[in-house]
Amino acid sequence: MLIYIPLIAFILFNGVDYYITSVQHNNLENRKNYYLDIMRIEGTYSSSLDQLIQTELDNMGFENIDVLATTYNDFDASTMHVYRNIDNPAESRMKLTIEASPKFTPFVFGRLLGVTEDDEFKFVVKGEALSERPVVEIEETP
Repeated sequence: MLIYIPLIAFILFNGVDYYITSVQHNNLENRKNYYLDIMRIEGTYSSSLDQLIQTELDNMGFENIDVLATTYNDFDASTMHVYRNIDNPAESRMKLTIEASPKFTPFVFGRLLGVTEDDEFKFVVKGEALSERPVVEIEETP
């Protein structure tokens, strides 16, 4: 009896801990997909989008938010637009990586969903999309 009660309490506590951590990770993953869709349509990662991400994730309770957006050749996506390229789709690829720490550190099973670096637990979510921004050529009229 003395062995079973602590074991059952441990399993129940970790189940709740894992569920709460899973919900936070899924929320972060959903927000990453949403912002990746915005990048896909606009063809760039703008400073206003960066501010929007930082503000929303901060309001959701995440801390130490680090956002990295790059193109297929690892150029900073905020300095240029990425256009749709039918001939070479790899040139249209944009990447978004978000690293954020939850307000609390999970107990045991919840740590399976994140990364631990320097004794700090954080979530890392990554995604890629092909830009849909078309190239518009302006013709000069005589």
